[in-house]
Amino acid sequence: MCILLVIIRQTYGWYDKRTKSYKKRDWIAQRFFEEKTNLSIRTISSGIEGLLEKGIITVTNEQGHLLVSAEQRRVSSKIFYGLKRKEAKITRLPLYKSKKKAHFLTDSERHREIMRQRNLHNPNENY
Repeated sequence: MCILLVIIRQTYGWYDKRTKSYKKRDWIAQRFFEEKTNLSIRTISSGIEGLLEKGIITVTNEQGHLLVSAEQRRVSSKIFYGLKRKEAKITRLPLYKSKKKAHFLTDSERHREIMRQRNLHNPNENY
C-alpha cells in the first residue's frame, strides 16, 4: 500500500498548469521509495512485483517500453512508474423525493435497493 501511495503522489499528485493535466508516469528511484516508505529494497521489489501482477501499476523505461520482469527492471537505468488506467463503471442510485420533501433512505433501505439493482436480492423478499 505504501508503494502504491508513493506512485499515486508522484503521478496524479502533480498538476501541470501548462498542459492542464496530471502526470501519467514518473521516474522514481529505489532510494526514493526507501526514504518515503521506510521499507527495505527487498520488500519494495516484492511490493512492486505484486502491484504489477495485480495489474494496478505499469513500469516502463525511458522510451516507454513495458518492463514486465524483474530482470528487465534491473538492467534499466531509469524506471518510470504509473497507474494502470481502468475505466470504472459508476452506477448511481436514483434520488428519492416525495412531493413534500426529500426522502432519505435508512441503511437497510439503501442496502435492499443496492441488492435489487445488482439482482442479488432474495426473490422471496418483497420490495
